[in-house]
Amino acid sequence: MMGHGYNYGGMEWMWVPMLIWTALVVAGLVVLTIVIVRLLRGEGGHAKGSSAASALEILNERFARGEIEEDEYRRRRETLK
Repeated sequence: MMGHGYNYGGMEWMWVPMLIWTALVVAGLVVLTIVIVRLLRGEGGHAKGSSAASALEILNERFARGEIEEDEYRRRRETLK
């Protein structure tokens, strides 16, 4: 005889692990995409104080190419330090 109850052996909760697994996969893909974009843009792995160092490098290069005069170079170098 067939029962008229709704006892499916807990199958009504089978969607919960699938939902969790899907959320983890989507979150992983989002994080991976962000990491790849940052690496392609050259934003990854910089130290906290590296922006001042790179600004000094740019200033030194501009002075070496003759784009700025010595007095402007010294003034900007002191500002960056």
